[in-house]
Amino acid sequence: MNPSQDDPPMAREALLVFVGAICLILIQLMPLRSMSMLARPLWLDECITDLVVREASTSKAFVDLLAGGVDANPPAYYVLMRGLAFVGLHSPTTYRVTALICIAGALAGVYCILRRTFDPFAAAVGVAGLWSIGIAVEHTFEARFYSLLLLATVWSALFAARVEHGWTMRLGLALTAVVVCTTHWFGIVGLALVLVGECAVRRRDRRSIKPLWPAAAGIVALLACLPLLLAQKRAIGTETFVAGNPIRAAYAYYMLLLPGASAATVLAVALMERAVAGASLRKPPGSLKPQLPLLMLGLMPLALVIISYLMQPVMQLRYAIVAVAAMAVPVAFGASLIQRHFWRCLAAAGIGLAAFSALFRVWVEKKQFADELTTVTEHVRRAADGGAQVLFEMRHDQYPVIWSWPPAGEHSYFLADELEDESPLRRFERTMAFRTERLAGAPKIMSIDSAGARFIFIAESPDAARVMRYFPDAAVEPLGGRAFRVTR
Repeated sequence: MNPSQDDPPMAREALLVFVGAICLILIQLMPLRSMSMLARPLWLDECITDLVVREASTSKAFVDLLAGGVDANPPAYYVLMRGLAFVGLHSPTTYRVTALICIAGALAGVYCILRRTFDPFAAAVGVAGLWSIGIAVEHTFEARFYSLLLLATVWSALFAARVEHGWTMRLGLALTAVVVCTTHWFGIVGLALVLVGECAVRRRDRRSIKPLWPAAAGIVALLACLPLLLAQKRAIGTETFVAGNPIRAAYAYYMLLLPGASAATVLAVALMERAVAGASLRKPPGSLKPQLPLLMLGLMPLALVIISYLMQPVMQLRYAIVAVAAMAVPVAFGASLIQRHFWRCLAAAGIGLAAFSALFRVWVEKKQFADELTTVTEHVRRAADGGAQVLFEMRHDQYPVIWSWPPAGEHSYFLADELEDESPLRRFERTMAFRTERLAGAPKIMSIDSAGARFIFIAESPDAARVMRYFPDAAVEPLGGRAFRVTR
């Protein structure tokens, strides 16, 4: 039995969805007058991306920075971005256009999988529902590797479904499996979920499972990266910034996915069509079995909960980004129940509004970050003009300031001392600051005892009482926001 034998031809439709997704995303940015989303300032993790990509020495980038734990991830994304940097493409815009292309490619892949069950309209609405999820929108404009992870995972599911269609599909499965497993250490979990789903589709004929063997290339690639993982483990140990109850985090993730996917919107429109127009609901698709690989990805947060209990806390929203692909299925299912053009247009408009709303929320969040960064950078500029040092409590502030105004690197220092009531994030930040200075030479660190008699302190929060506890023998003067002048 070949479960893919009735698949519709996909190449032209996939290309149309890919191009259409890019165009529609850019069009949605226009009312916000915010093409700057592609060129906005980098935040901490993006600064780390830039640090590794811009490193002139390839051996230092991979042997020192990656193996040393400056960024504790596999190398695939950096191979791609350093390749672009080699031809002169290494700006924030390049990073984010790459992410946009990856997300558009992922949407095209999800569309192709949905088309194995649903008509073009329902599949398109399902894809739009996926992009109405905040985390998917956020990583459309992020200089990190999560968009690449989503792209490779989705296409591995598509190639696995069509593996009998020739050697190009088998090669595609092998390559995407390699990219999945070498983009993020948890990529293998997403690949395993996809393959379990595909094996469930093929369970009636076990012989049809054998053609999935090219996916083993991902395991081989992961084993090849094992020395890098062990080096990172030695450098970082069990330290992590992730805190809190992983079950609660997983629950919060699903609550984020469900309203964002807007399945309720299309189901409501289907029911309204029946109530108002007297139309019967369309007959549901014959089988949802071809959607099992996508639906299995919805278990990614639960897999991370298990890892959190067995190893160490890892439940972060972005680590489970592949789960957003599963949310396209209920949206497409709801859209497939709608018959008439008016109600279909209404459902499409509802999903479009949800997508724009998600984009607007991300835009507001990024604008607030940019505005706050401008304020902090201005404090650093004034301190530099007066010859004063600037001490930062968090790398989340220090690195973006130095990236946005490079002269700040001469006057800015990360506070090296252990502070009272440190959060797990602050402890992790301090460890990483020491490691980054040792391996990359910058940004610089400094202890309180080494600081001058007068300096500017950029705190994690605007709580002046907390800052006074840090410097009990000094005069602390709030300068606005999270900036304080400390005089000893």
